[in-house]
Amino acid sequence: TATSLRLYVDGVQRQVRNNLNTSAFQLESINLGPSAGLVNGTQYFDSFTSKRSPVVLPVP
Repeated sequence: TATSLRLYVDGVQRQVRNNLNTSAFQLESINLGPSAGLVNGTQYFDSFTSKRSPVVLPVP
């Protein structure tokens, strides 16, 4: 199944990934934030949405 991913920051679309082949995968968990070995700090996320519908709109 081809799907897409969109990243919004402050209501502005910043990244798009299209035609991702996800037919062999199932989302079980997601990690938001820096990977190991990066600078320490705090990040805040207003929201995260994952849907099987064709459109996910940004949070106002």
